[in-house]
Amino acid sequence: MLDFYREYWQKFGETLVKIETVGMLVDRPYLAEIEKVAKAERDVAVNTFCNWASKYCPDAKYMNVGSGTQLRHLLFGSTKYSKHDVVRIFKVLNTEGVIEEGKKTPTKFRKIKLHPAGITFPIDICTASGQPSVKGDTLKRLAAKISTQYDFTD
Repeated sequence: MLDFYREYWQKFGETLVKIETVGMLVDRPYLAEIEKVAKAERDVAVNTFCNWASKYCPDAKYMNVGSGTQLRHLLFGSTKYSKHDVVRIFKVLNTEGVIEEGKKTPTKFRKIKLHPAGITFPIDICTASGQPSVKGDTLKRLAAKISTQYDFTD
């Protein structure tokens, strides 16, 4: 066991200490360029998802796809552990500048109504409270299962 420590763990520890003290070379211009590409790809993916979801729920076009609560409600709806109605109202950033009834100027937030998409998606993983999980790895698994069953194109 001591030989294993000396052979692997000690060298690994020394390497980590060296990285912490000296640092690592990072190609900042390349990293900045890749960041732009990643953000553009994310925007395309978000728009594709929102356009698909808006076919089933019109206000889904404006939803916050980073909100687990909104995703869970849209994809899975009310479950036996949920105390919410079929239609839920969520506050989202008013990026479109919508002026609500009775207001003269657009507010920072606006309300949208989300209801379940009406598709029965399989629930593989649940949270500790029994709600369907909407973490990234769970959604990737779900997307892989259903990608052949549904048309996600415009």
